[in-house]
Amino acid sequence: MHNSLHYQPDYLDDPELTEMTAGKNRTCLKFASYAVSIIDYVKPLDLKKEINETFKEKFPYIQITLTKLRSIKREMMEVGYESCLDLIIVAQSFIYFEKLILQGLINKSNRKFLAANCLIIAAKLNDVSKKEINKLIDNISNKFRFDNRKDVTLYEFPILVALEFNLIIKYENDFYFHYERLTNSLERYRQNCITNNLLLEYPKISSFQRTISD
Repeated sequence: MHNSLHYQPDYLDDPELTEMTAGKNRTCLKFASYAVSIIDYVKPLDLKKEINETFKEKFPYIQITLTKLRSIKREMMEVGYESCLDLIIVAQSFIYFEKLILQGLINKSNRKFLAANCLIIAAKLNDVSKKEINKLIDNISNKFRFDNRKDVTLYEFPILVALEFNLIIKYENDFYFHYERLTNSLERYRQNCITNNLLLEYPKISSFQRTISD
């Protein structure tokens, strides 16, 4: 099992593991000064299965697929957008969430509760107001389809214990890695919101240095 104290942002959700790089359907032709990849058509479901199998081989003890992990992180980003959270708060919540997963603490019944509380903890650590926290919890309840709003924060203290109350992110690169990926994902989401007339004003990053330990 991975030691979460030695966190690497690209270790769990490897950005290199995508539909373009996974697998058996990809042929690489190397020439003197360049290389060419030929990717045969594969049914989306077969490709999804192949990506998840590759992830499972690397992390046999983790009870979540890579595609589900990415789906939950996308929902976390959407909740952050709908709640007008600073993007760096979402990046911070990703770090907490991945640390919990690497400890093998995630399962089908708790995965959305863990994700939700990582968002809430990150927001509280960045001095988000009580009113905004309540709005965040409402948006989380709607996005993750929780039956009872009061159940949302039940995992908050267990998560703090699992993280050993070590909530300060010491390395700027850990933030930047997730922030950069979030920026790209958010732009696609914003375009979809524009198409559906749901565009909101997302705050620009303003607390990047504040959330990093001196």
